[in-house]
Amino acid sequence: MTMPHATTRPTGRRGVIAPLVAVLVAGLAISLAGCGAGASPEQVAANDDLARQIQKDLSAGSDYPGVEVSYVANPSESVKVFVEFRCDGCAFEQLADRAIEAVWTSEITPLDTIYVEAKPGQRETSVSLFADADRLEREYGPRPVSDDS
Repeated sequence: MTMPHATTRPTGRRGVIAPLVAVLVAGLAISLAGCGAGASPEQVAANDDLARQIQKDLSAGSDYPGVEVSYVANPSESVKVFVEFRCDGCAFEQLADRAIEAVWTSEITPLDTIYVEAKPGQRETSVSLFADADRLEREYGPRPVSDDS
């Protein structure tokens, strides 16, 4: 009695398609990681420039020139602007108000959240453009751009 032996057959298109799909998915994930949630590479670059201008403006009009403004677009999270003041004993509420107004009235888009922090002392606040939009519009006027990206 002869035992049937295992044969290997070419897997055909399936053997080629699966690795190709994996490569395409990996490439898409890498592309999206650089773009941000709903932001094209051009938007991210423009928003980085706007964040640098806000940083320059806040530094120029402040007794606390140690300020850093950064735009963060992450596809797995929301898009944010972080404003960090390096000061101790500063008038945090006034600085936070100026920072929030500067970002709100900028053309940075898309944008979900504005974070303001003062170090040392770890004072911080944040506003959501979704939850706080009505209040922000009453206080600072309308956004110059739409965030419906």
